[in-house]
Amino acid sequence: MGIEAGTQRQQNERNNFKTKIGRLILPFSSEEQRQVDRDVALVRQQVEDTLPLFGTYANIKVKTLIGLLTTDPKKANPELSYTAFRGQCGNASNEIKYHMYNLHHVIVTEVASDDNLNDLAEHEYLTTPTLSGEVLIDPTIGQYIAGHNHIFVGTRKQLKKVVEKQTGKGKKYSLSPLARDRTPSELFLDIWGNRSSRLWPASYM
Repeated sequence: MGIEAGTQRQQNERNNFKTKIGRLILPFSSEEQRQVDRDVALVRQQVEDTLPLFGTYANIKVKTLIGLLTTDPKKANPELSYTAFRGQCGNASNEIKYHMYNLHHVIVTEVASDDNLNDLAEHEYLTTPTLSGEVLIDPTIGQYIAGHNHIFVGTRKQLKKVVEKQTGKGKKYSLSPLARDRTPSELFLDIWGNRSSRLWPASYM
């Protein structure tokens, strides 16, 4: 009886310790997530601010996208095909990068996947540093993820979730013909990657 009581007491102490630790950890992790959310929201607004100027830097090169881009999925044109975004990743990224620096003095870097080991052409997108880490901007994600007709703004983890968890048969989005028989996970590595490398100068100074 004494042994059972001692064992139960030890178990109760362990449970109490876990509860105390959980209370200590939870506020920090919650605050970290709130900071991520604030940073993503800020970058999303900065990107949105560039859109009235979209096309005034590269002009004819992005004519198929002028007036059609938004960061808001509710405002995205549902009739846009993946072909509207096809081959425009560099031009569209350059436009947003240029205007973000001129409007907000935000350092934005044009990057491509470090994990592209297959025959897909190098895809260009943007990354910018924030207090919580990098935020990715991809204005032409729709050329690979059919139905994603708005500019992606978010963390790499959030992008991976969109590609791997929300894309496929019977899901919110589907793979476009440009995916070339890749699985969503393979496409994520080839196009965006778990890491990326800088392609061009970080800003226009």
